[in-house]
Amino acid sequence: MLAIDICSKTVSIIDGIYSNGLLRASNCAHVEMKNDITNDGVITDNTGLSILLSNLIRENGLKSRTAAVTINTSQLVSRDFDFPALKVDMLNQLVRTEMLQVLGIDKEYGVDYIINGDTADTENNRLLSVRAYALPKTLIDSYYQLLKDIHISPVAMDIHANSIVKLLRGAKINNNQNEDLFLAVYIGNTTMEVNVFQKSGVPFSRLMVSPMDDFIKEYAAVSRKDVSEVSYSEIAFTEAALEEDGISVEIKRGFLSRITDELQRFVQFVLNNYSGRNISRIYLFGAIARFQNFETALTGQLNIPVEILNSTQNVILPAGNKLNNYAHAAGALMRL
Repeated sequence: MLAIDICSKTVSIIDGIYSNGLLRASNCAHVEMKNDITNDGVITDNTGLSILLSNLIRENGLKSRTAAVTINTSQLVSRDFDFPALKVDMLNQLVRTEMLQVLGIDKEYGVDYIINGDTADTENNRLLSVRAYALPKTLIDSYYQLLKDIHISPVAMDIHANSIVKLLRGAKINNNQNEDLFLAVYIGNTTMEVNVFQKSGVPFSRLMVSPMDDFIKEYAAVSRKDVSEVSYSEIAFTEAALEEDGISVEIKRGFLSRITDELQRFVQFVLNNYSGRNISRIYLFGAIARFQNFETALTGQLNIPVEILNSTQNVILPAGNKLNNYAHAAGALMRL
């Protein structure tokens, strides 16, 4: 099966099989574009995206003809509930009823949910801890039609917050062990997602606007380049590079400071809401991973170890492919 992660300027595809807790990818494809292909999850150029996907699948030898899609959008509505341990059909109806009351509007939504575990009420009756999600049906239908247009059979639609939980919850990341509390932070061109993970309990996720696009535009302007000419991999955040003089260096320092401030707020949030426990590590993925030594610079700012998300024990990718490019796609393919 294919798992297709569609962001504003990137598309990542995994062709693989998930079985017995392990995802084995036979092939992968990743492309980065200069112009947006979606805006807040909404497809802006259906024909262009169809052609792009068709070419990626053909040129990279991706054979599967069924697919799951994962996206991110501020139109997503999520809520946590504790419900009685009901039969599946009754639980489905209860979740949908509660979510439609939350939404309080006539617009059609697709509703789904995950069960995060068990809890109990004051009388010790078993309850299910449920996280429910709702997306506008028009948005879901647009991706369904996108896959049908390129002769791929749609199987599931996922969202980034759920995909990353499936990938990282309980996983051994970068060969690190015994992590009680950590952050997984996606920083893309237009969105930034911060995910709080702990050994027990429900992961917490927050979506916000990424400062990446603004930074690249400013950096391109002072470098006298078009935005399309800026190579992310040439932008260095080494200690020596940040000590140089010049407007471009000031812009880099400002960007580093903005990311530091955002994450520092989450560090404080964790201290206030997780019994004063400290964050053991922060994992970065997304476009931010293409900068030189950004994780090292951020470690120095936060005094918390920061690493690029390179591997998990539950995913095997073909040689030469980096998990930080495929994290959401890998998660989307799990437990379908």
